Amino acid sequence: MKVKSLTYLNPYLFSFILFGYGYVGLLVTDSSQSQQLTIPYRLSVLCIASTILLARSVFASKESKLVKIKIEKDSKMASRLNNTSALNKKFSKILILIFIAIYSIKFFFDVYGSSLFYGSYVYYLSFWFLICLLPGTTFSLIDWSKPWIYLLSSQVTLAGLSLLMLSRISTLQNSSFIAHGRFAGAALNPILLGAFSGLSILISVYALLSSKLLLRSGVKKKQYRFVSVSCILSLPISSYFLIASASRGPMLSTLLCLAILLLCYANKRPLYTIISSALGLFLVLEIILPFIQAKGLISLERLWYFNENYEGSRVDLLNRSVELFLANDYNFFVGYGVEIPNYGYPHNVIVESFVSTGFFGGCLFTLICIITLAQSMRLLVYFKLWGWIGLLFIFNFLLALISGSLYGSYFFWYLLFAVNGLCTRLSVSNSLLHKMRDTQKVKLPPLQT
Repeated sequence: MKVKSLTYLNPYLFSFILFGYGYVGLLVTDSSQSQQLTIPYRLSVLCIASTILLARSVFASKESKLVKIKIEKDSKMASRLNNTSALNKKFSKILILIFIAIYSIKFFFDVYGSSLFYGSYVYYLSFWFLICLLPGTTFSLIDWSKPWIYLLSSQVTLAGLSLLMLSRISTLQNSSFIAHGRFAGAALNPILLGAFSGLSILISVYALLSSKLLLRSGVKKKQYRFVSVSCILSLPISSYFLIASASRGPMLSTLLCLAILLLCYANKRPLYTIISSALGLFLVLEIILPFIQAKGLISLERLWYFNENYEGSRVDLLNRSVELFLANDYNFFVGYGVEIPNYGYPHNVIVESFVSTGFFGGCLFTLICIITLAQSMRLLVYFKLWGWIGLLFIFNFLLALISGSLYGSYFFWYLLFAVNGLCTRLSVSNSLLHKMRDTQKVKLPPLQT
């Protein structure tokens, strides 16, 4: 096995870690079986992440680099590029590492020995350190030269999940899987069901809009035809389950990200975009919604009922969070704690960062989110083959503002590491590739566009 394959997150492992929980969640038919099925999956993810990080620490200095170029010693441009990239890389890494250190220390002391909403300290510590943090670090080890392989693997994985959900529709329609006017599984809860469906829609639309770009990047026509068919098949199915989840967070995040995607990728084909968008909206309004309502699966009124001032609602959680944060000087500067007493996490990662780590920790986390959002847009605009990673981060960040927790939103942390790692390596590699294409007659990998 090549050293390089050990020190990067393989595209298929990438898809398995990021989207595999959806498959596991659909297999759960009884809440008592939930952990029996999900724990083996979590353990396998942990073993994969540990193996990659161990291999990286052993072989990183020996790995064969993708682009081997000799830069002239008197090249001021090359020197400036290296210095700038090093500063950007260090700045981004330092901010993330500082917040993780602050939050981890505070998290450990808040959780250990405390009786919190979701159970013992083992639950919390395992979620933050073993489910979010450790696997998340491996997502900074993506091979930047193979964007289309990661994309195709992710798209096929999500398309397969859509088909599996459709095959289990009779089970999901069982009364035990419908609660409060929407699908509600024991493991694949409405928010996760909506999130996976939204991700499938976004990647499918991206793949269809980026046909020429993907074909130029090395995708064979047969491969792209297969992916196009799977996209077309999965789009209506994913739309159906997105609506059937009846969760506002995934639906709003999907619509906003679709708007961003169309603005960034369809500016040269406005007529095609308008027609396809209108057709998709027609299918949703005229076919999917009436079918769902006829089946009696969901109550659409809950989607636009925003009067949520009752105890334990999102609005109430945010109000209680602000009250705890401003209660005294200690809470303001150091933070109150991991959770709101008797209610759990605030369901908003920005607010939770202030409540958990205080003013300075909250400002630091907010700055990290702003930088990563800017980097995500940079991927969408300048490195379009990797734009879908930036789009997925924006989607999950929006979702984390509505339903996420710092210690449990593994999607958010995985993609945060992925975006920061990709932006650093892409900017350096492309700058050097452009320089070498202009100065030497050598065969180099295709430029990222």
